[in-house]
Amino acid sequence: MDQTDRKLLNIVQTTFPSAAGRTTVLGERLGISGEEALERVRALAASGVIRRIGPSFDSRSLAM
Repeated sequence: MDQTDRKLLNIVQTTFPSAAGRTTVLGERLGISGEEALERVRALAASGVIRRIGPSFDSRSLAM
């Protein structure tokens, strides 16, 4: 895992874009192509570093 992977993980854990084209946005934030960003996410998932990608909600702030 290199510095770009570490930055990628930080983005995925904190401010991962939820809109269409998210790998392009992720790549732009990292200074790489969207395709490379996707390849890195897939490699990190295949190695077990990333186990799942999904939303995380603060249920207290969602309560009415």
